[in-house]
Amino acid sequence: MRQRSADWYRVASLRPALRSHVRSVRQPTRGQDWYVLEDTLSGNHHRYPKEAHGVISRFDGRLTLDEIFELAAAELGDDVPAQDLIIDLLARLDSAELLHREESHESSELLERLRTQRVKRRKERTNPLAIRVPLVDPDRWLSRLLPIANVLFRPLPLALAIAAVFLAAGAALVNWHELTHNSSERILAAENLPALVVAYLLVKLVHELGHGLVTRYWGGAVHEAGVMLLALMPMPYVDASASAVFPSRRKRIAVAGAGIAVELLISSLALFAWLLLDPGWFRTLAWQLVWLGAASTLLFNGNPLLRFDGYYILADWIGIPNLGQRASQYWAYLSKRWILRQAECQSPVDSGREEAWLAAYGFLSFFYRLSVMAAIAVLVGEVWFTAGVVLVAYMAIHQLGLPIVRIVRHVATSPELIHRRGRAAASALAVGGGILGIVCLFPVPNFTRAEGVVWAPEGREIRVRTDGFVRFFQRLDGSPVEPFETVIETEDPLLNARLAVARAELRVLQAERAAAVQADPGRVRQIDDEIGAARKRLDRV
Repeated sequence: MRQRSADWYRVASLRPALRSHVRSVRQPTRGQDWYVLEDTLSGNHHRYPKEAHGVISRFDGRLTLDEIFELAAAELGDDVPAQDLIIDLLARLDSAELLHREESHESSELLERLRTQRVKRRKERTNPLAIRVPLVDPDRWLSRLLPIANVLFRPLPLALAIAAVFLAAGAALVNWHELTHNSSERILAAENLPALVVAYLLVKLVHELGHGLVTRYWGGAVHEAGVMLLALMPMPYVDASASAVFPSRRKRIAVAGAGIAVELLISSLALFAWLLLDPGWFRTLAWQLVWLGAASTLLFNGNPLLRFDGYYILADWIGIPNLGQRASQYWAYLSKRWILRQAECQSPVDSGREEAWLAAYGFLSFFYRLSVMAAIAVLVGEVWFTAGVVLVAYMAIHQLGLPIVRIVRHVATSPELIHRRGRAAASALAVGGGILGIVCLFPVPNFTRAEGVVWAPEGREIRVRTDGFVRFFQRLDGSPVEPFETVIETEDPLLNARLAVARAELRVLQAERAAAVQADPGRVRQIDDEIGAARKRLDRV
């Protein structure tokens, strides 16, 4: 049944036409045909279902929109998009600058479009966590490497690479203790930093080369390469977005997985080198390559919870393009449906299987992204405190502040809540207060452990002049003391023995002097000298 629109008369006479640099590519997904519009000028891609393609494919500038609708209705029957959806589709294509306009305005419009693109890209590059600086167009260089790709991307070389990765994994398990012993300190040790820099640049350059070369191998164009400052850390990048229009899912996954495969192969070959080399700079370089390739794959590039290579592999594998964006839309739908009680809102999911993926991915990716950003901010803050504070502030604003602002704006201004705005606000406050209460009431330690050296200020130390054993404390720990007050009483058995000997010697000399006064008065002076020396020895003891 055709769904008419009250606004159709406004657009029925338009003769829409796609621009000459826009092409459409079919992409089968989960048994259904989808289409991707590629803007070859900007590199942007737009995905839409088969029903919409029945309309868009007739945008040739000769037929009016009303004629296009009638032809699509005759072809698709009840599956023809509603007129309101066609109007919305037309507006989206126009805002994406995919539709041709009047000839007289084409030149000025093109200049305006290029200016808009520059502003948009400048905004994208001001993200403090991912600043992109394009430098070169690598398409011609990659074309020269295609003969090498034709040799490498054959069954035998690929099988050898897979075997090398599995052998390296086994060797890593056998040598796990030596490989991981004191690894965190060894990686950042001052003497290992040159090897770390060389290893990092080598891994990332070859990683991006893998993306670009596979894209070029499958017929895609690669027109941008440069440096991306990821958390202020320079990292090369290649724009391989042309792979988004590849009809084959296998080819799209191959492009996304090329970087991961290259890093794993480098890490595997470096492990073999580390096992064979003698201790030295090159063995340290090999060890750094092992850890950089493995850690980068597991924590970042190969992890689908971050929007790097693993994310695109997962999205193509399960057949849910724009997985992250759709997961956010699904959680927004859940919030509107169950918190704000908007029963009329429509779910963005098409099936129960898709619903499970969107729910799980949205939840896990949000918290993993927060934890990674917090870890990066802490790591940067240890080196540069001001930059760490800026990153924390950005994370708080971007990940928490802006969503809260959008929720408040929706509750305060949405026409859908005009008759139940108070109840919606109360529900939102209740849920927000509950989450805040859980966070605030969750027990966290009020102390931390850290290794360090406690050094008392000069003049505050209490030192014992001789060795000995503590008998008892005159003062308890933490109590105030006065100068020259006894704090600890010690005992030294050896010192006591020496004291007894010195006293005995003194008594013997005193007895000899008493006897010499009667028997030998001339020897009294000599004995007095010996008694004086004995008293000094006793005082020293």
